[in-house]
Amino acid sequence: MKKNYLAFGFFALILYILIIFRLIYLQILRGKEYYEESRQNYTRVQVLYPPRGAIESSDGLKLAYDIPTYDLYMDPQELSKSSDLQKEIARIKSMFGVDITNIIKVNKNSITPIKIVDNLSTQRLETFYANSYKFPGIFVGIVPKRIYPY
Repeated sequence: MKKNYLAFGFFALILYILIIFRLIYLQILRGKEYYEESRQNYTRVQVLYPPRGAIESSDGLKLAYDIPTYDLYMDPQELSKSSDLQKEIARIKSMFGVDITNIIKVNKNSITPIKIVDNLSTQRLETFYANSYKFPGIFVGIVPKRIYPY
């Protein structure tokens, strides 16, 4: 009986030592590598605006309704991963007339998207979609705008 306890204790000690060595290996020896990998696998925070219904009078006149507006957002982490950041900034500035250099410097580690252009026109929206492959980290968000005609 004492032999069984001794064998079990020895087995538990070996298992405990193996776990400690594995933790040292993962945390100390490979920790920096896994940290960098985890920084690249982040979740994008995106606000979803709920659609609101139209408000009508008893006559059938619309008193309030929503229309979609299109805003341009940038993901600072995705944009800062670009190999030629200055070229990307110049391309965005020429297309939309917005200088995002300071925005990127201030919000480099932000995981929340930052609005860079408000209420895009249909023409600019089509131009962006036609060239969207050139803009990593830039995307369009649809935001409902409430209209009160009266």
